[in-house]
Amino acid sequence: MSTTTRLNADIRKAILNNAIKMTLWVKLNEALMEQSSLAEEVRQLSFGGKIAEVEEKLSKAQDQAEELSALTGQLVSVSHTYLRGSSLTANIDGMHIDLPFAESYRLLIHELKDTKLNYRANDTYKISEGIYHRTRVVVKDEALKSRVMKNVELIRSLEETASTVIPTIAALLRKAPTLEKLIQLWPEVEQYIPEDLTASSKQVTNLPISISDLNNKLASLAA
Repeated sequence: MSTTTRLNADIRKAILNNAIKMTLWVKLNEALMEQSSLAEEVRQLSFGGKIAEVEEKLSKAQDQAEELSALTGQLVSVSHTYLRGSSLTANIDGMHIDLPFAESYRLLIHELKDTKLNYRANDTYKISEGIYHRTRVVVKDEALKSRVMKNVELIRSLEETASTVIPTIAALLRKAPTLEKLIQLWPEVEQYIPEDLTASSKQVTNLPISISDLNNKLASLAA
């Protein structure tokens, strides 16, 4: 790797995102997926523990609605607006805790100006109590309450850490005009530097077409 490679915006952003993906995101993603598992455990407490019965009866009602629609030629539907959502609210010792049902989470691309971890949930929707804003799933089991609260604190702590780590990395990247200088300032950064910097280091932005397309067009014109 050349130690005289100048850092442009694309290289700086790539290093920042690599650092986030390889460190902060690993722990946070694990904690978020644990949160989804806890949400499912709490969901099973819905309706006095009769969530399976509620789901079965709702499914039958929907089937009957479809049969009526076919029979009458009119739209017949079963509303479950207050029973189905992407998260539930748990009541733990009077505290209201939001627990998403996310299947997974996706880390978003970060810019140097960002000061927090940006990610997006791939939501899944489930039947549960605690969907409507006035309802809660009361958790009484002490072990489950403890696990939920530890998870909440872990996510909060990781996001708080990110709010100081990300701006610090960005500040270091701004101070260094070259990779050589960056490595002098922060030797550990080498593990986050993209393996191939050729394209990034030569990239020019705000062009009508890419340099590669330009070369191809010029070659075809010269033929």
